[in-house]
Amino acid sequence: MVFAALIASVLSMSCSSLGPAQRDNATVLEPSPPAGTETLPPETAPQTDTRDPKTDPSTDPTGKPASGRFQVALLLPFTLDQRSLDQLRDQNPLKNNRPLVSLGLYEGVLMALDSLKKHHPGFDLFVYDTRNSAEEVRRITAKPEFRQTDLILGPLFELELQEATSYARQEGIPIVSPLRKATGQQRHPSFFAVNPGEETLLRQLGTELDRSERRSKIVVLRQEKEDDAILSKAFRSGIDDSIRRTQVLEVITNYRLSGLENHLSSVQPNVLIVPSRDEVFVNALCRRLAGLRYTYDFQVFGLEDWRDFSSITPDNFEKINLRFPVSYWPAIKPGFTNNFDAAYRDKYHAPPSEYVYLGYDLMLYFGRLLQVNGRKWPDPGKLPARYAGMNDQFRFLAIPSGAPTEADHMSNSVVHIVRYQDNTFVASP
Repeated sequence: MVFAALIASVLSMSCSSLGPAQRDNATVLEPSPPAGTETLPPETAPQTDTRDPKTDPSTDPTGKPASGRFQVALLLPFTLDQRSLDQLRDQNPLKNNRPLVSLGLYEGVLMALDSLKKHHPGFDLFVYDTRNSAEEVRRITAKPEFRQTDLILGPLFELELQEATSYARQEGIPIVSPLRKATGQQRHPSFFAVNPGEETLLRQLGTELDRSERRSKIVVLRQEKEDDAILSKAFRSGIDDSIRRTQVLEVITNYRLSGLENHLSSVQPNVLIVPSRDEVFVNALCRRLAGLRYTYDFQVFGLEDWRDFSSITPDNFEKINLRFPVSYWPAIKPGFTNNFDAAYRDKYHAPPSEYVYLGYDLMLYFGRLLQVNGRKWPDPGKLPARYAGMNDQFRFLAIPSGAPTEADHMSNSVVHIVRYQDNTFVASP
């Protein structure tokens, strides 16, 4: 109950300048710029466009002004019942604490709108609380004002995302999934998955290590579990050279890690791929390898989930040279990052989380696409890869569908290799 009250308190503070948010109505947000930034004059409320798209050349075929205001819908689960909160906390106390994730994304979007409005003041942000409910999403998308939406950010959970995607596909609206991977059944060429999923990341990791670790011995170390086997197969499928692929050693083991040293080379570097989500197994492996670090040269590639394992001390990550692949990682840029963090602290009185950076980058990237193209988005092959954000790049590729001329969805193909160094996680150069 204390946790739920804290979330409610922060939400009320976030919307205090706008009056209390109503459950059945979207909250239209007008973000105030951080201290030291250019202040734009207040914007007038959106007006109904009465021009005929068939006769007025200043409108596009959807009836949206070619250069005018854009409506962005942010769909996030801000409030959840106590049972849902407890369930999420049991699943993962940090990464899956969705109310705080939602707040971070929301605040990052506001920071990006402050930047976007310096060049194009015509953005209206409508924020909806999905409550982790597909039925709630269905009710939200049935609202008259939602038909004017130009871009949907969110939701986070699978069923509510499916409902929002169904609506977006029907109306031809781009939708961005910040965290959840695509299932391959979106059937919406303007569905953008920022996180392509662990199978894709490990496949791309296989391709990268095949190029960069030619002199190393590559060992896949896994348990006899279905999920481990799937991720192991994905990694090995990324190695293009069939001969090299057969040289990758796959070791199936258990918590005892019997005979681990027999599979390590004492004369060449070792690269260990450990596609496990089992905290007990990973903990045992970290302790075992930490004791071998002076005998063998190795680096370990694990999963992003490992950094949320509370039973593993961070210094063990550094001892085993831990790395893991991710699709998004905010870069530390001297000057820009400091200015951003200072502006955020001045506005929200706390340091920004990674989800603040993600919300900022998504709104900045897709907001600029709207500014330049309106609803006439460029072909998938012409989408920009770089932009001036915290992360610097998204590279969305079309994932084929059953139809030969249409993509099922767009998936981010950028891979960052993150390592633990000097008591923090940083992206490898």
